[in-house]
Amino acid sequence: EWEPPDILGTLFERQIASGEARARHAGWGPFASGAVGARVSWEQFGFGGALYSPNTRRRTQAAYVLEEIDLDPVLIEAGLRYDRVELEPNREELSDIGHIRARSFDAVSGSLGALLRLTEQFTLGASVARAFRTPDVHELYSEGPHLAANSFDVGNPSLETETGLGIDVFGRITRRHLSAEVTWFRNTIAGYIFPQATGKLSRILLPIYQYVGEDALLTGFESLIGWSMPAGFKLEAAASHVQGTIRATDEPLPFMPPLQGRLAVGYSPVDWFVEAEARMAGSQERTGRFEEATDGYAVLGLSGGLRLTVAGRLHVVTLHLENLGDTEYRNHLSRVKEIMPEAGRGLGVTYRVVF
Repeated sequence: EWEPPDILGTLFERQIASGEARARHAGWGPFASGAVGARVSWEQFGFGGALYSPNTRRRTQAAYVLEEIDLDPVLIEAGLRYDRVELEPNREELSDIGHIRARSFDAVSGSLGALLRLTEQFTLGASVARAFRTPDVHELYSEGPHLAANSFDVGNPSLETETGLGIDVFGRITRRHLSAEVTWFRNTIAGYIFPQATGKLSRILLPIYQYVGEDALLTGFESLIGWSMPAGFKLEAAASHVQGTIRATDEPLPFMPPLQGRLAVGYSPVDWFVEAEARMAGSQERTGRFEEATDGYAVLGLSGGLRLTVAGRLHVVTLHLENLGDTEYRNHLSRVKEIMPEAGRGLGVTYRVVF
């Protein structure tokens, strides 16, 4: 990002190389199917301009196994994974944000789930999982303005790994022209990492956000229904909601989305398609510390396109019309919502080739 006159405002670079090996098996002893694999990756992050974060190298190694046991009408799914993540900044120093140093994290995660096929069209399922997430480079080492987010980010080099225990329950209906699914979830997370507004301004008058780790509870639901008609018409509706709470203080977590929904109707014969949609969100008044509430909104969109087969390849050209009513609205997950609404009426074109 360049600032006039030809001053480097922000520089962010990322190089990545990764590889994965996986072996699958069909029926083997009590297992109906499964897989075992390993993954490695190498990343190099570079920063410049107003970003004072150190250039950092991240290495990741992982190994996993997945298995299924079919006890018709019950299907058991289980998985186990080990990860090691190493982050190495190009310098070690005592900074204003703390002791910048190399960090390494080890974690074991796993899941166990069951699906009960009550009929050919109706399935119930439940799962319990232990998950983890290591702090990323920005959360550990950030020290400077993030102009695109209108914030001054302060990392925490002493952050530990997020570990969560989650439970979800779902029901699914699958028929010839109708599909529907509803999921409820509850996640208890130790050391949940998020940017906490401090209520202070930096020396360049940007709001200061400090990355912290707090024990948190997240609960919510997701739902989706789709109806397709023989003539090529389709109808889709979706809704979701999540509520986050800091367990120690019972305060709301910041940057939690409000109740959201989507309604779309489309027509899709073989060679062309058209779709109209409405995206909706309720107001969010359950806010974190120093966070502003946002109003609800409804935004309309329209898209259409052509499918062409050229030289044996499928080519898809799509025209998107966004925010048809030029509605002014604010996304609660945006850090710039206090100073800038979301984009107004817009036009976009997408060209895709399927190989």
